[in-house]
Amino acid sequence: MRMYIRHPFDVTMQYMIEDSISDQYEHVRTLKDVCEGGLCFHSPAPVKVGARIHIEIPFREPAFEAEGVVTWCKKSNDYEVGVHFEDENTDYQLRMIEQACHIKHYMRQEAKNGRQLSTNQAAEEWITKYAAEFPTMTGK
Repeated sequence: MRMYIRHPFDVTMQYMIEDSISDQYEHVRTLKDVCEGGLCFHSPAPVKVGARIHIEIPFREPAFEAEGVVTWCKKSNDYEVGVHFEDENTDYQLRMIEQACHIKHYMRQEAKNGRQLSTNQAAEEWITKYAAEFPTMTGK
């Protein structure tokens, strides 16, 4: 059973895994969702559980960066990889990224409906429509 609510989004992220054979590889993947203390992303190949990982989400400047550990990896259409962040201070930053991703997703949905919104317009509308329903993180 999941302890925290996860929030879906379609944002690109980068990660590097320390590998004893070949130092580090940099990968760009799609972020699946975020929860308190971690995130999940899609990967075309499995990632070793226990691997140390550096995550970067270049959604805005400065980019969100955090160190973590791969806690699970499961096969779906591709692979889904779960990461736990070791620094509890990343929760607030991740929460802001999460909200920004929801706003960006809202902008994309509105564009499909023929509405071109600036980031500020989309943020104002999203906050008015959804902020009150946006779940708070538990466990604090």
